Amino acid sequence: MGKTRERALERAKEHVLNNYLAIGILEDFENTLSLFETMIPSVFAGATAVYSEIGAEISNQTATAHKTEISPQARSKLEKGKKMSITWQIM
Repeated sequence: MGKTRERALERAKEHVLNNYLAIGILEDFENTLSLFETMIPSVFAGATAVYSEIGAEISNQTATAHKTEISPQARSKLEKGKKMSITWQIM
């Protein structure tokens, strides 16, 4: 990773750490809701129970229609990007 990208990544991390209480991801939405429910119960109390009831319905509505496979070149680029993802998980 070049110096400019490293500085940009460090700046982005700093921004996240200073401006967000928590960050969740859609791929792990149940755990994200559980985290929010624990950290901010005044807003998210009962969210995991509601999601358990209607989560599948919501997921079906937001699924990508007519999804196509990505090219090998795009896949390679995404695989290289995983290094940044691992950095975030360690933070």
